[in-house]
Amino acid sequence: MNIDKVRSLEGIEGAEEFNVPLQFLCTNTCVVTNTSYMFKNASAFNSYLYIDTTNVSNMRHMFYNARKFNRDISNWNYQKAASNMKYFLYGATAFSKENYCKLKAISVLKYVDLGLTPPFSCK
Repeated sequence: MNIDKVRSLEGIEGAEEFNVPLQFLCTNTCVVTNTSYMFKNASAFNSYLYIDTTNVSNMRHMFYNARKFNRDISNWNYQKAASNMKYFLYGATAFSKENYCKLKAISVLKYVDLGLTPPFSCK
């Protein structure tokens, strides 16, 4: 799906059974700045997901209660969103320690509370 002119991918909230692979592509420069609540309460979601997050500055509640979500998203760009990620993974109970620690190894996320409860301890 081409999203060249889309600024917000906020909220498919409540799509409990949603679980299809998503690939959001930009042919020029991505202008998406908001992915907050994108998968909130999408409890079955655990599909392949590609989003150019270079300009995203709001990822609050993105995977809130996406209980089955457990994908490696450590290759995303978090530079602009790191200060606005409250409850990013809250309720994502399937999210693995391995994937969590990959995120925490990213310098801008090292001290960010991603909302995963209880948080894993990474070495």
